[in-house]
Amino acid sequence: MASNSTAYTGLEIFILGPAAKAINTWRLEYDPAYPELEPHITLAYPPFVPLDQWVGVKPAVAACLARFEPFRVVLKQPGVFRSDSSGEPHVLWLKPEDGGHLKRMRRSLERQFPRYVPPMPARYIPHVSIGFFDQTTILEQALARVKAELKPQEFTIHEVVYEVQDERGQQYFDRLPLGKSHR
Repeated sequence: MASNSTAYTGLEIFILGPAAKAINTWRLEYDPAYPELEPHITLAYPPFVPLDQWVGVKPAVAACLARFEPFRVVLKQPGVFRSDSSGEPHVLWLKPEDGGHLKRMRRSLERQFPRYVPPMPARYIPHVSIGFFDQTTILEQALARVKAELKPQEFTIHEVVYEVQDERGQQYFDRLPLGKSHR
């Protein structure tokens, strides 16, 4: 895949297995990116490291992430990002309960790679997006549904994925395992 300045690049944690299946029941209805994107937690938002620079930066990113051992996450509570008057949609999401591992990983990436992972204008809130809404009433209905249907989803995070998607939809993934034993 050729490098491209318009490519989307980021660091994601993909949610797979039974948890993904449960999340996708809502995403099917509420997320226009379904099924192109797996349910995920974003650690480094686009633009991250461009593909043509990835080979040189990857060893340092891998070493940074390897300092974190695999950890358990439970999704059992929805949340909402309400848009302001900017025209952005409201976002319905699930909150990962993880003992602070995701925020520590994000801070570590910000410190080690400030060029690629700048501090966010607002604080980093780990989340799994499940829907996007232009109307508050539809958001409130979806939130009530998710609250009623949500059963805790528990899984272990073993890796972080470097993802590239270009304007043609071609994707490239590079998997970075957590934990020193995986290097």
